[in-house]
Amino acid sequence: LRKRASFAYTEDEKTAPFPSAKAESVTKPTRFQLANAQLNLEYQAAQDRLHLSRFSTPAASWLIASAASPLFRVYTADAVYDATNLAFRAFDLTIEDGIQHGIAHFHGASLTVEHHSLLYENTALTEHWQVVRATGTAPLHITRIDSLSLDLPAAPLDLLHFTSDWGQEFQPVRAPLT
Repeated sequence: LRKRASFAYTEDEKTAPFPSAKAESVTKPTRFQLANAQLNLEYQAAQDRLHLSRFSTPAASWLIASAASPLFRVYTADAVYDATNLAFRAFDLTIEDGIQHGIAHFHGASLTVEHHSLLYENTALTEHWQVVRATGTAPLHITRIDSLSLDLPAAPLDLLHFTSDWGQEFQPVRAPLT
């Protein structure tokens, strides 16, 4: 089973959420959600910006409510880009085989960024990555990408991840966040 919804957030975009809809008659959504019984990721759009407004389980939220989450960070030789300084343009959501795949599209003067988020059915497991494209005339030298960047409340939290060391791939690691 595959479901798909797409929404262009700017007036100059020619697309609408559904082929039969006219762009001028469509109300822009301000919230986009990937959710299941274990985890809720809710994005909120305001003007040409997008931030993560909810990242929570039914028992607890992991975000500082008053902070605008940068979502990701792309470091270049000249600047740092994230959702707070790139223009939000569109959000696509596909649901296939129980996996929710959201793609937020951002534009800057010399690059575009697709922020991908996956939420797996019946789990609190998420996966995030970016696709960065140079759109300017000069080369773009990327020095680092943070696939998920959040402002977390001061609380005892553990980070669970897997190693990628050669010969020990996918070994679970638990580390306290300080």
